[in-house]
Amino acid sequence: MISKKDYIVGDSVKVWITRYWDTKGIYQAEGHIHHMDGYIRVDGKLYYGNTWHLTRKEAVDYIKPFRHRKIKNLELKLKKLKEMQL
Repeated sequence: MISKKDYIVGDSVKVWITRYWDTKGIYQAEGHIHHMDGYIRVDGKLYYGNTWHLTRKEAVDYIKPFRHRKIKNLELKLKKLKEMQL
């Protein structure tokens, strides 16, 4: 399996963006490797680290714990609102 470090600066690559997973969802984009430390430029924006992934599976696996935590927090807020005295 190919990893982020197998690409060189300037390579064009299709990636899955997870930076805005809770507002825009996970989406596929094409970008260019910007720096050897794992930076990629997509539509003028710079993504780094775990904000982009090479496969959809990697992206989904990465956000699962965050999604679970967000759902739990929203359920707690909903419960507090329902119990609130007006």
